[in-house]
Amino acid sequence: MLSVVQSCVLGLESDLGRALLTVFTLPIVARMSGFPLEKLIIVHNIACSLVMLFICIYVLNRVPDMVHGMRIAFRQVKAIFVVRGLAGGFVTIWRRLRIAELMTCAWLTMFTIRLYIEIWEKGCTWREAGPALLASIAESTNTPISLLSLALTVSFVCKWIVDGTQLVIGGRRDHGHVLAHSGYTEALTLVLLCLQTGLLGMKTEKKAFLLGLVLFIVMSALLQSLYELLEPQLLSLAALPSASRGRHIRCLLLAANLFVAPIIMAYAVSNHLSLGLIFVFKGIDVCNWCVIIVSNCVLTTIHAASSTVQYAIGMIDSRSSKPWGHADDLMFWTRMVTKIFELSIALIVLVYGIVFTLPGKFSKMRSMCWKPVLHLQLLESERELNLNLVEEIGRDLSPERERIGTRDTQWRELRGMEGAHDMWPLMEQMTSFPVPPLMRLVQAVAVQRFSCRNSAEMCPSRPSRASRKLSGLKKRMEELRHIPDFPLIYPDFLQSPVWNRRNKLKEELEHQDMLERRMNIDIPEFYVGSVLAVTTSEKYFGSKEHRFVGICIRREKEGLHHQFTLRNVIEGIGVEVMYDLYNPTIRKIETLKLEKRLDKDLSYLADALPEYSTFDFHMEPTAHPAGTPVPINPIKVKLQPPPWSRRWELYDYKGMDGAWAEATPFFKRKFHKTKMNDYLRFDLVADYRVSSDLEHELNVEEKMQKFEKERHEAGLTRRRIFRSAAALNRPSP
Repeated sequence: MLSVVQSCVLGLESDLGRALLTVFTLPIVARMSGFPLEKLIIVHNIACSLVMLFICIYVLNRVPDMVHGMRIAFRQVKAIFVVRGLAGGFVTIWRRLRIAELMTCAWLTMFTIRLYIEIWEKGCTWREAGPALLASIAESTNTPISLLSLALTVSFVCKWIVDGTQLVIGGRRDHGHVLAHSGYTEALTLVLLCLQTGLLGMKTEKKAFLLGLVLFIVMSALLQSLYELLEPQLLSLAALPSASRGRHIRCLLLAANLFVAPIIMAYAVSNHLSLGLIFVFKGIDVCNWCVIIVSNCVLTTIHAASSTVQYAIGMIDSRSSKPWGHADDLMFWTRMVTKIFELSIALIVLVYGIVFTLPGKFSKMRSMCWKPVLHLQLLESERELNLNLVEEIGRDLSPERERIGTRDTQWRELRGMEGAHDMWPLMEQMTSFPVPPLMRLVQAVAVQRFSCRNSAEMCPSRPSRASRKLSGLKKRMEELRHIPDFPLIYPDFLQSPVWNRRNKLKEELEHQDMLERRMNIDIPEFYVGSVLAVTTSEKYFGSKEHRFVGICIRREKEGLHHQFTLRNVIEGIGVEVMYDLYNPTIRKIETLKLEKRLDKDLSYLADALPEYSTFDFHMEPTAHPAGTPVPINPIKVKLQPPPWSRRWELYDYKGMDGAWAEATPFFKRKFHKTKMNDYLRFDLVADYRVSSDLEHELNVEEKMQKFEKERHEAGLTRRRIFRSAAALNRPSP
């Protein structure tokens, strides 16, 4: 049988080769044939020699294939590391080679053999199965690799338990939090605790005792993970009348298990501690570990009981024919009592740790590790307790309710504020659901603070400071002859909307290079929707130049990376060319038709009819009267029939005509199914990020005027870089 397995593994196709694999059975055949026992060693040596000879012959014949396979494997490994990086490459190789599964199978094999020796060969009774089990685990964990294999085995077991629990209670198997619900938390806990205690260098008895404590900690973490899975399912079932009775029973059985299992585990921990007091561990206080395990078990029991009580209250409230007015109060007091128990247990553990830290029974490392954890747990419990108290107190804020007034009156007051008209659609949506009085006060304060950005009169807190700042900005605007359309004319001088990419030194250096470039080439004023002609140098063309005419459909990025895109339809084919504004190969930029469009992005012209993007390459420039506002083209383009490059019906573009009517019924149904809302116009944070800062604009304008004046006074050039077609009087250089 062994020869058959070897032939299958090696892939031998020759009958002679398969027969030669049985050479090692020669001593058995010789003994069965009556060969003398004292001369049997000769047959054994001959069989071993023949086996080694056949192995050498096989290796000699397979060396070229082995070398070729090694080369291919090396190339594959190199490609993986190049594409995915060092960490990603190791993870990919780990998963492809199934190293975790192989190490788990190897450790389980060793553990099974040791368990067989401990129970059957040593004659242990079933009452001694627990110590025998721990001894088998200790004997199978003597090296760092075996410790890693044990951790992987624990991870797989915990993951299987969690997946089985999710299937039982009706949840999904896609884990929202990998560390909490995939067994990695338990495996990492086991490895860290074993490394802290120096488990590998201990004797079998001490190792078995500490492994028992570590496994108890892992089991407590597993119970906590199961509770995190049960709690949302249990609370949702209380408000879900269509759920089956079997699902209710399964969830309640799991809650009962989570209520009883921690108590049994705490009792087992105390018994295990009494067995381990005979051992002396250097730098390790097992009592502290047991206190933490027991406290965690008690917390799990309290959480399970609290969730069950909340489930019962929700069931009574949802099944009753009349509204139960005390349901909210009971839910609040249940959560309050739970938080009080959590806070009490955290304080007990903290006091215990402090008492044992003062005499020096704790090591400094463990004190540094455990105290922040306990303090954070204590602060979290206090924070949730305070939030619950504020929620309860907010129900009876009669003075604040009188000061705020009714909802309609408050909205009328807010609507009259300067700067709050942009927020009115959002307020109408907010009034569609009941808002607590305290939340109304917060909304009023928020809108009032928002309106302070535009008006100093609405700021009751610091009116003098706001008015002084506003008057200073107005004075600078008059001195510099501020251009109102500065963000549209010079979008390359704006700050990055990503805050962590803003660097003053980088912006200063880039602005200096940009101003120097504008002195060397005339960059005219143009907007998205203007028709431009760009001439670039091309060394492979006969004329060494290339001129492209098109409508500007996009302007994006800031600084030296600013880009604009031109589009034109040439012989029925849409062509889009993207230029870097500060590309040295650009020789000339001409504005053939200066105008704006209804949108700041005309990317939808790629799916519009061709006539909206067709322009003659010999188009004559249209002069714009100086001092007149730049015209806005109100045209609305018609899109071609779907499919489109994007779902334009979801965008709030004003320059498209009938995008929703042209969309296919499938995408309309999909739109309604996903319940997407037009939230972009209500996103105040997004508007704040993309909006320009007036103070920054004034600083850039001052810098541009100063740079222009210095160049003019030096007689280097008479070109003007700070200008606007809509401005009547600009300051003379």
